Amino acid sequence: MSNKVPIVVGVGVIVLLVLGGVAVFLMGSTWTERGTIGDSFGMTNALFSGLAFAGVVYAILLQRQELALQREELQLTRQELSKSAAAQQETADTQRQLAQLNAYTALMTYKLSEMREALDHSRNPRASIESTSKWTDRYKAVRTECVRIEAYIENILFRVGGRLDNGSDKSPKEILDDAMKLCEKFNKSSVENEEG
Repeated sequence: MSNKVPIVVGVGVIVLLVLGGVAVFLMGSTWTERGTIGDSFGMTNALFSGLAFAGVVYAILLQRQELALQREELQLTRQELSKSAAAQQETADTQRQLAQLNAYTALMTYKLSEMREALDHSRNPRASIESTSKWTDRYKAVRTECVRIEAYIENILFRVGGRLDNGSDKSPKEILDDAMKLCEKFNKSSVENEEG
């Protein structure tokens, strides 16, 4: 509905009132005659009362339409908030998993250096057989821990989308490199999302 309708109706009412007043004034010569003529315009009074009532009905219809639009908008807002909450939960889960991944990669880095140290000591030609055996056992124990950590890292990578083949022949160093690449990729995308 156009915004010009109420203006046109208002101007029309004012014109009718002015014309009606001028017509009554010109029709009678005395005030008594003019009063009698004015009373004969009771129908005009009813007309304007009807127009006022129509205006109220029109306003109610407009208000009803606006309320329907507001309800629809609120529904859309609820849906968007629901989607946003789900996305935030997914991001929080991914960040938790990446924090675990960072912890395991740090642990893997430490274990790799420990493994390197044990391997160097076990290959020392000046070391006794007991010492060499002790360092070889230490190397094997650390290697076993690395395999366990590798499984944790592969599990996390699988959950966050950096999938590795199960039972891969990758070395702990390759697993660590893959984990670091995934962390860098996620950190870059997080920074881009914050800037965007």
